[in-house]
Amino acid sequence: MRLSSSKYGCLMARNKNVFGETRPIEAAEAIEILFTNIENLRSLCDSFDQGKVSFSGLIALQVHKILCEGMATKIRRKITFPTSRWDSPENNMMPYAPLIGLELAGNPLCAKFLPKFMMGDDKSDLLKNDILPFQEWWTSDVIYRAGPAKPGSDPRMIPLKIEDQVPYRKRKKITRLNLITMVRQKLGAHTENEYPILMDELNSSAYMGIDAESVEQDGSLKSISNGQIKVIMSPLEGSVRQIAEETLVGFDSADVVALNAWSISRRANRN
Repeated sequence: MRLSSSKYGCLMARNKNVFGETRPIEAAEAIEILFTNIENLRSLCDSFDQGKVSFSGLIALQVHKILCEGMATKIRRKITFPTSRWDSPENNMMPYAPLIGLELAGNPLCAKFLPKFMMGDDKSDLLKNDILPFQEWWTSDVIYRAGPAKPGSDPRMIPLKIEDQVPYRKRKKITRLNLITMVRQKLGAHTENEYPILMDELNSSAYMGIDAESVEQDGSLKSISNGQIKVIMSPLEGSVRQIAEETLVGFDSADVVALNAWSISRRANRN
């Protein structure tokens, strides 16, 4: 079986008969499969929210399956998805990471890079955010942009001289397509012998340009950087969970049955 990749980063089997004879999937079956995948994603998210943040790979796998396989590929361009953004001018010295926020809580003190929808009082706040069509949301909306620190250096150490800083337009940037495809491939679908350095970086609070400190009663200093404050949800894990919630909101807000009927009618008219 040979695999090829579509422009949306979706793997497709070229030899469709590798498993023997096949039959077409009826429209009602396709809808049921999509609904099942959405409910599977919802269950994985519930487990994640109860503390199983290692499920981020499985969540990425399910998000990719929903968006890039089956019936969704025919209707996704008619679905809109919420995004989280904040102003990031070119003179901004911090990395841009609008999908997550830092929470410090617990005894002992722990750090969580929570998905943005968990930072508010009501999940419906997502619906009040900017809404984007699928292609823009998936392939071009930036969900991470590095700061001006040089690659390989501590992102929190910004060169004082402008000429020593990385220009805004040359800073590393990541989209949902980039993140979900990488996490799906490396943590969800396969057991790999190699691990992308980018994933190490996105798992690090330093890569977000952030540290957190707490001065104890005895005068000792606890921080993320010295290992005294444990990170129990990384920036990578929080970002994957945010994208999953945006995916669920997008499909929950759409009339999938009507969209499927529209897709069938459109194909029939072409013929």
